Amino acid sequence: MTQLYAARGEKEQAFEWFDKVLNREAAGVRGLVRMIRYDPLLDPLRSEARFKELLRQHKMASLLETR
Repeated sequence: MTQLYAARGEKEQAFEWFDKVLNREAAGVRGLVRMIRYDPLLDPLRSEARFKELLRQHKMASLLETR
């Protein structure tokens, strides 16, 4: 749902769902890590401060580092 809302430009709903996903999933889940790092549908959210803040809140700030 996060990607769908992001693609439609509905950022408030996208961030709401992103927070839900982060609450539900563990940091070690490969699919989640791949989605956060590489999914182009999340591109509209990555430049927002809320994206970075949610990752920090969920102790996933290491995913902000570029490789």
